[in-house]
Amino acid sequence: MFYKLILRSLIIFLSLLPLSYVIFSNSTHKIILFPLLLISTPFSIIILTGILLKIHPTIKNEAIEPGTKKFFYWLNKNFIHEFVCSSSFLNNLTNRIDFLRIFYYKLCGIKNPLLVIIAPDVKFLDPYLLVLGKKIFIGYGTIISGHIIQGRKLLVDYVKIGDNVRIGASCFISCGVEIQESTMIGFGVKIGSNCKIGKNVIISSETTIDDNVIIEDNVIIGKFCIVGKNSIIKNKSVVSFNQIIKPRSIIDFRKNK
Repeated sequence: MFYKLILRSLIIFLSLLPLSYVIFSNSTHKIILFPLLLISTPFSIIILTGILLKIHPTIKNEAIEPGTKKFFYWLNKNFIHEFVCSSSFLNNLTNRIDFLRIFYYKLCGIKNPLLVIIAPDVKFLDPYLLVLGKKIFIGYGTIISGHIIQGRKLLVDYVKIGDNVRIGASCFISCGVEIQESTMIGFGVKIGSNCKIGKNVIISSETTIDDNVIIEDNVIIGKFCIVGKNSIIKNKSVVSFNQIIKPRSIIDFRKNK
């Protein structure tokens, strides 16, 4: 918490320096400069946060024991990003203004941030672990996380989203997930860790996909379904609404076998 306080104080201090200079100077342009710098302060905070994220060590694709050096690297990097992510104003400013989105997420290591449409209140909890394709839409209030706690370990892994993927509002996507191109994810879908979802898949609203599920290409899953852990849904299968698939199942519900 002390480290978090120091980081936030440093970002705020550096962002307010130009404004403080104008306030205490005898510049004849004070009346013009003051409102301009006041408006630009949130932008300065976002840019400085991005620069700190860029220079901070990154932990990728590992199982980490709490209390280790790598754990604190991950924790401190998340403290930095949390400054933007936890503020609805700063988060939406980053996601909705093109030049800020490009600059901030490029510093975080995301490719193609210009070619992604991000609705309000979307949160990337570990943006440096996101691999995004082109022409992606991510709906209102969706959360994408590059980490999860399992047992006594922190699991950190990439989230990969292919071209032309559409993700509805209020979804949750966990670490290690891969969604291939032209897939559609409906409202309120929850996808557990290490799931692999193929091309041209449709997952309808309020469905839950548990950990380590494999969904092959051209699958359609109806609303309000639950797919248990370690299950496999075969190519071109159709799962009707409100179905519960038990863990470790192999589903082959094809219309035309």
